[in-house]
Amino acid sequence: MFSLIRKALKKARSYDEVAERLSELEKRLSALEYISDERDSLWLFIEDIKKQEEEACQVLHDELQSAFIRSMKPRGEA
Repeated sequence: MFSLIRKALKKARSYDEVAERLSELEKRLSALEYISDERDSLWLFIEDIKKQEEEACQVLHDELQSAFIRSMKPRGEA
């Protein structure tokens, strides 16, 4: 009878350990999901910045090209 109680107590302890480990893993998973979401947000932010830089460079290029063409003076007769 005593061995039966010891076995039951051992199983109960192992279930407690498993439940504790599962709780710890759930906390870690939650933290990793948060980090993953933050990383995704950061990549979206970086892509937006790159797009804005490309647009700004294109505008500057167009302005420079326009200014260059306006500053040209005709030479000779056409």
